[in-house]
Amino acid sequence: MTRSGLLLCATRKATSFPVSNRHSEENLLTLEETHESLKHSLERWDERDMLQEKIGRGRYVVASYEKIKRVTIPLKSGNLLFFSIEDDSDDFINDIMKLVEE
Repeated sequence: MTRSGLLLCATRKATSFPVSNRHSEENLLTLEETHESLKHSLERWDERDMLQEKIGRGRYVVASYEKIKRVTIPLKSGNLLFFSIEDDSDDFINDIMKLVEE
């Protein structure tokens, strides 16, 4: 079973607001560390956008670590959805993508 952790939505101005957070367990990163990571994710999306004409629009990015996966998905609004999952289930990411693409 896939469990998600902190779920954030970020604007291009590097501001973020929590959408959801599991309360049963501690987050691995502090909120400040999470915001710093999110800031870097925004910068990387801007870099990817410069290559969009050649490689196509980015659908999502998964950064895989020993303990979690961090997933970043661009939204139609230009904002980013940013969350973590604790196991290798690609089904969870596919389910999220179906919701985002509606």
